[in-house]
Formats: sequence, structure tokens, C-alpha cells
Amino acid sequence: MTGGCTACKTAAGLRPCWCPEAMDQAIETLVCVDIESNGPVAGMHSMLAFAAVAFTLDGDILAEFSRNLYPIDGMGEHPATMDWWRTQTAAWAALQRDRVPPEAAMRDFEAWLRGLPGEPVLVSHPASFDYAFLHWYSFRFRGGVAFHIAGLDIPSYAMAVLGVPYTRAKRRHWPAHLNNVASQHSHLPLDDARGHAMALCNLARLRDERLGQTHTDKEK
Repeated sequence: MTGGCTACKTAAGLRPCWCPEAMDQAIETLVCVDIESNGPVAGMHSMLAFAAVAFTLDGDILAEFSRNLYPIDGMGEHPATMDWWRTQTAAWAALQRDRVPPEAAMRDFEAWLRGLPGEPVLVSHPASFDYAFLHWYSFRFRGGVAFHIAGLDIPSYAMAVLGVPYTRAKRRHWPAHLNNVASQHSHLPLDDARGHAMALCNLARLRDERLGQTHTDKEK
């Protein structure tokens, strides 16, 4: 949300405005998130780590955040997930370093989000998984969310831009040039969040080329 001008202030705070002084302010900041967990279900299993990359669709990275977490006491582990982790020894070892309690991680994440310009909008691949964990953890440990109440699902965006079914809209099915990003998919959250963010930027550029227009994150 923009800061607005004096005339746009209300008793409840600020509302979006279209005044000249607010025209150059960001209305939102895209925040690509990636989480790793010991199971597939938020509320039943624990996050092992998560990362967030604030970025623009021009490909500029504004800020980054990453934490490794201790599992929540009493939460279970999913056997199939843990079998898969045993095949990812390097990533698993990295996720065991510098762990913090989940309440500390969510407190720091909330403060980081509040320092971004505009309203934070979470982006992920797929949003139904990563968003669900962060949403649950935010309410469990902070009593609410500091980001937009819904997340942008990258495969859904790809479905529209590429004109393919959703089951063919994940990154592994994209043309190679759209997946040409510097950050490898390592199953370390910060690497993966960077890669997904830049892949989305490639997809947005393709959309702009096809439509002959450009995106904007500014108020109009």
C-alpha cells in the first residue's frame, strides 16, 4: 500500500491514493519464498528452513532473508519425506547449521517483511505448499500474517502465459531459455527462492513481448 498524501489519511490509517506525490511509490513488493520441511502438511510436520527474496519483475533483487529452524516439539516426520532427505546429504547437512527456534525465525521474518516497500505479496512454486507452511507458522508464532493473505502461484502464471495445462506448467516443463537462471535448484531455500524469482521474471518478460506492453509495480 502506498503511503498516500495528507488528504488520503483516514482515522483507520492510510488508504491507497492516486495523488501525484504517491504515483512513484510501490504498491507491492513480490517476495519469492521457498521452504523445506520434514513432511508435506503444515500443522502436522515442521519446517526445516525457509528463505525469501524480495524482487522486481525487472530482475532486481531488493533484499533476502533465510533461516534454518528447529523442528516443533511433538510434530511428526513423514517417512517418505525423510527417505527422500536421505538422498540429499549435502542439503540436509546444510539445513542443520545455525538453527533457531521457529518463534525467533518468524519474529525476524515479520520485521524483515515490514521493512519492504509496499505490501509484501508472497510468490512461490507451488504456492499451495510453501504458502501453507508460512501462513500456519505466522499464526502459530506471531498471531497473524505480515504479508498479503494469498500467494501468487508461479505455475498458475505459467499456465496463462504459455497456454499449457496446469500439470505441464511447472518449471521442469518450461522452455530452456525461461529456466536460464544463475541460481541452481539445490534444495537449499535461498538458492531455490532466487531461482524461482528469476524464472518468473523471464516468464513476465515473455508475456510483455507477446502483449507488446510492460508491467509495473507502481501505483496508477
